[in-house]
Parts: sequence; structure tokens; C-alpha cells
Amino acid sequence: MKMNRNSISVIFALIIILSIGISVGSSSESTVISYSIDLSDTAIVMNVPYVWQELNGFCHWAAYSMILQSAGVPLDLYGVFAASGIGFSSSYLRLDTNMMLLPGVFFPQMVSTFAVEEIYDVNVTMYLDGTTVTNAEIVASNLESRGIEFTKVTGFDEALEILKDTIDSGYPIEVWTDPYYLPPWDYDILRDLGIQYDSSGSAGHAIVAVGYNETAGIVHILDPGVGAFGDVAYPDDGRYYYDLNMTQLDHAWRPLFYGCFTAKPGEGLPADSDTRLTDHILGRMRGERSYLFSMEDAFFWVLGSNAFRGLSYDLTATGLSSYLEEFGTLTLSQKAQVIQGLGFFIEGSLALQHLSFLGAVQALPEMLPEFDLDEFVTACSVAIPHFEAISDDASLINIAYAGGASVTTNTFNRIAYDCQFTYGGDVQSAVTDSEEDLDTLRNHLLAIADAWDVAADALDRAVNGDVTALILGIVGTASFVSVVSVIVYRRRRV
Repeated sequence: MKMNRNSISVIFALIIILSIGISVGSSSESTVISYSIDLSDTAIVMNVPYVWQELNGFCHWAAYSMILQSAGVPLDLYGVFAASGIGFSSSYLRLDTNMMLLPGVFFPQMVSTFAVEEIYDVNVTMYLDGTTVTNAEIVASNLESRGIEFTKVTGFDEALEILKDTIDSGYPIEVWTDPYYLPPWDYDILRDLGIQYDSSGSAGHAIVAVGYNETAGIVHILDPGVGAFGDVAYPDDGRYYYDLNMTQLDHAWRPLFYGCFTAKPGEGLPADSDTRLTDHILGRMRGERSYLFSMEDAFFWVLGSNAFRGLSYDLTATGLSSYLEEFGTLTLSQKAQVIQGLGFFIEGSLALQHLSFLGAVQALPEMLPEFDLDEFVTACSVAIPHFEAISDDASLINIAYAGGASVTTNTFNRIAYDCQFTYGGDVQSAVTDSEEDLDTLRNHLLAIADAWDVAADALDRAVNGDVTALILGIVGTASFVSVVSVIVYRRRRV
């Protein structure tokens, strides 16, 4: 096959790389750091739990876990997947040149971040430079249009003061960066390829600042992303902790609009936190829009279990042909690359959703010990083999991943090849030859959707009782009364 598979996989991997991590194993592996303070101009937050993101795509959530735990909210990585709702969320958009299945980790990320604030009564604040950085006004406008509140800062000096004030008050701060400028060798691949956020917009990374030294001109960093791709391994050599000088910090922070998060304790865990949490998860799985948007600004998005159904309906010869028509006049090679790229994107998105779903399901019973969630967990487990069949963790790990390990990229690679070399651009014929594999992919997607619906109903019953039976009983009684009334009425007429 003559198309450049590697270039497509690199693009997707760098889109999700350390994105602004999941896990195939336990999230219990963490390290607590502790520092002594021996300089008057030095401030360090002690005993911050280090959270490793484990795989690409979850750095924000690992960093978020660190600042939440420091604020007294006991959510490890998997707990954040559950509480934020990202493990139980999915979305699908088919509009113009977009055919996107986006996992909860990506869409809408900021809404999910602030969901934890309401459930656990923690004070979360987002800061963003709204004016002085390239495209900052667009980013700020998009956030504001979705009802996401943030505090505006202006430039590096003001952002640095927020960083130092937060640390002075005894809390770490999550900082958004371009990993191109971060010193660990893990990011050499970005430097080798010349991938910078300013030029590509494809590699944002969240880290946590835990201290600073004004005399030395450095900040102390905990980095959840080292060891998270390539030869994946927990960074037990301690390289997750390092220093940045102020120039490095400015270069890394500026492209991401000096974005940062702080988390500080509220008044205490609300009495109805369990209800808030389960209602939030049910709304996400069932695709209720009010749990994802602050305004009706996403008419074309399909959410929750129906996201998987929506994608399945478009994976046909007609659907894929219609999708390609939106790109105008393409060469054969370009058509093939669009199809192949779509396969990589779908598989990577499914892998992220699969892994965040696994972590969230694992965490939830411990978060809700007063409820029997066995039925819920069993229903969720039905979806797992279907996720495994159509996604591949390697798409999140290996920069040179070329696909083909799952039915998803296997099928799209073959369609792309047939479109270019066998049928001379005839998408309908190329897709028809792979119709059986597309049917298999569609069936897996529909099985996941059905499993999510069953799981949501099981969670609802576990928390709220069998309200369905009660409703049916009420309906049944009402029906009986209606029938009797009709019979009496008819007899009177006679």
C-alpha cells in the first residue's frame, strides 16, 4: 500500500498526546512527594499525591486529580473518570466535513471538569489569558458561549502571580503547556518532528506546579505524562518531578493561553452528593443535553448511548460516499487518505472511551458503597468485549501506529486501498466490498449502545428503586379503571 499510513497515525497520536491520561490496570500506583522549605523566597506544597496518567489522552484528568486530592476531594484517576462523567459520556457529530465520535474525555472537556465542583462542593477556578495570546479571544469566546466561567489574566507576569499566590496558600495549580518546551526526554519526539502547539494546535499537555524559588528563578513541576507513550512504563526513576526556569515556563505556557486551574476546599461534602453523582452519570449515559451544555448550542450533536448508534447509521456505502462529497474535488490519493484518517480517528476515540469507561466502572462501586451496583457493573461488562473488538490501545501509545489490529482500522485501510487502487475512486464499490466488515463494526457499536442503556436502567434501579415497576403498576391500574369505565358506559348506552 503506497499511502502514508504513518503520517496519519502520527497526526492522531499527537492530537491526543498528553491531551488538555487511561488505564488498563490499577490506578493505585501513585507517589506522595514531600519537600522541606529552607529559603525565605521559596514556597512548596508538601505531600501532593502524584497521579500518573498511564496512557495518552488523560493528562488533564490526572493533573486535575492531583489538585482535587490536595483540596480534600478523594478522587484518584479512575474516580475522576466517574465523577466528571467522562467515562460515561460519548458524542457524535455528522455535519458537513465532520464525522466525529468524540469520547467524554474531549467533549465537552471543560463542562465535565466543572461537574465535579457541584457534586463535591470544591471551589474550582479556571484562569485564561483572553486577549494577549494568538487566538485567545476565539478560545475565550467559545468557552463563554458554552456558559463556562473563567477569570481573565493578562500575560505571563499576571499568570505567574496567580501560580505563586495559589502555592503560597498551600495548594498546587494545574498548568496547561506545550510539551515541546518541557525538558523530559519523553517529549523528544515532538522536538524531532518539530511539532509545536503554535503551528499545529495538536499537542497540549497539563502539568502541576507544586512550588517555586524566586532566587533561582524556577518552578517545581509534577508531570503526569512521562512514560505514557512509546514504551509505556511508570516513571519510577522520578523524572516526573523536575524544575522549569521562568523562560521555559513562559515558552511552554504561552501557547496554551496561560490556562490553569486551581481547586480549594468548599464548605464540605453536600448531603445529597450521591444523588448528584448518580443523576449526572445517568444523564450522561442517556444523552440528556442538560448535563453537557449550558445552552442549546449543539443541535447536531448526538449524545450518550445514541452517539454509538449515530455513528453506526453512517457507516454504510451511502453514508461514507455522502461524507466524501463534502470535501469537494479530491484526487484518488486524497480520498483514500480521508477514509483512512477517518478510521484512525474512530478507533482512537473508541479506545479513549473504552479505557475511561473501564476505569469509571471500576471506581463507582467504591464511591457509592451504600448501593448494590452488581447489576450495573454486569450490564457495563457486556460492552467491554465490543469495545475491545473495535479499538486498540496502541493507537494511544505508539506514534508510528499503522492500524489494522482491530476491525475498525482494518476495514478502513482496506476501503482506502480499494478506493485508490482497485476501483479508481469509486467509493460505493470499495465500501460494498467491505460491507460485511462494516456490518460487524456497526453491530459492535449498537451492542455498546444497548449495553449503556441497560446499565443506566440498572443504576437507576439501584439508587432509586424499581420505579418502572411502580409506574407500570400505576398505568395498569389506570388502564383497568378506564376499561371498567368504558364497559359501564357502554352498558348504560344499551
